[in-house]
Amino acid sequence: MPPGGTGQVEPPFEIRERTFQFAVRVVKLVKRFPRALGAIEIGRQLLRAATSVGANDDDVDALLQESDELVRILSTIVTKAR
Repeated sequence: MPPGGTGQVEPPFEIRERTFQFAVRVVKLVKRFPRALGAIEIGRQLLRAATSVGANDDDVDALLQESDELVRILSTIVTKAR
């Protein structure tokens, strides 16, 4: 069932919105953890992992933009070499 609990399936969110919402839900979850030493460490690790998903998405976008630029440059070189 989707997060709204209505039973209706909504169209998929854009990946950035989904990763942001995931991180927000994890932050809310970790806030409810007990203040025991083990729970604090697990919470820290969970927060780092959950929030790194969005950062990884940004890194992938940057690499894709660079690869698109590289393909454009190589295509220009090959065209001029003919």
